[in-house]
Amino acid sequence: MTSNPLPAPWNKFVPFLQRLVIWALFFGALWALRPFFFLVFLTFVFGYVLNHGVEALAPRIKNRQIRVVLLFVLLLGTLVGVGFTLAPSLTAQAKTLPADLQKALSAADSEIAKWREKSEAMREILPADFSVKQIAGEFFASKPAEDGGGGNLAHTVFGIAQGTLAIGTSFLLSLLFSFLVVLDLPRLTAGARGLRDSRLRYVYDEVADSIVQFGRILGRALEAQLMIAILNTALTAIGLSLMKLPYIAFLSTVVFICSFIPVAGVFMSSVPICLSAVKESGIGLMLLAIAFITVIHMIEAYILNPLIYGAHLRMNPVLVLAILVISHHLFGIWGLVLGVPVMNYVAHYVISSVGRPREP
Repeated sequence: MTSNPLPAPWNKFVPFLQRLVIWALFFGALWALRPFFFLVFLTFVFGYVLNHGVEALAPRIKNRQIRVVLLFVLLLGTLVGVGFTLAPSLTAQAKTLPADLQKALSAADSEIAKWREKSEAMREILPADFSVKQIAGEFFASKPAEDGGGGNLAHTVFGIAQGTLAIGTSFLLSLLFSFLVVLDLPRLTAGARGLRDSRLRYVYDEVADSIVQFGRILGRALEAQLMIAILNTALTAIGLSLMKLPYIAFLSTVVFICSFIPVAGVFMSSVPICLSAVKESGIGLMLLAIAFITVIHMIEAYILNPLIYGAHLRMNPVLVLAILVISHHLFGIWGLVLGVPVMNYVAHYVISSVGRPREP
């Protein structure tokens, strides 16, 4: 602040311009670091969960470093145990998945052909050349046919396996980074607060409170969604087992991952379950699977969300779908994961708090 304030209207325009430049630089830095979003995101998730547990154990164990080490070992042991338990099933199912998925698509085409033969309405809705297998082949093709790519489902699955290896590497690095960050969090926090006494004080005062507030909101939302995802996955695995469907480990993993995508996730995870049901026993089992998925979705919407989320992140489903469509178009998969929490933060903590004092 200068001792002589600027005359109107510059006394309002210059501070606004300063804030605009600061936030433009901040989001520009985020955009430049977008290849590392997954690593940063996982580090934040593990760090938030680990630090939450560290704070909860404070009354029982006074030494912070001991609490961090104990909880990190517990977290690492849990992840390793789950990984070794699921890895054999996932590996075995991944080997037979491409061929069986082709059979499931063929079975779906056979069922559609039966519908067209029995129903005049279905013949009017679906053209004679409609083929689920052909649509899926075009979707999974790695390169257009005219480019000589010859892409197919097996090649796509191999590409997914390569991507999984990269994800696993980021997963391990994020575990290490989260442990180091939480272990040294008091000194890191003190160092960040030291920016108040530097030439970057204006930047710190502008962005620090907003970043911390959004981080807390996102952390609580992800923590709640993690509990919901675990319960959804457990219920789905039980239902798949009762219906005697194959690929229980794979399908349950898909459900767990898609549980972090609001609204759209239930549809994304339902497709492989329905295809597997069609392959195993036809349209009857598929309808049973759809009914089962609907029941689980109702349990999530009317029991799990109110109990775990409460009123937090409760938004109109139509608005959620609109946000997902726009954010996915602009930011891809990260738009699906973070679009709703970001818009919730903007609506409740930016727009609605204009003119109010910020929370400490």
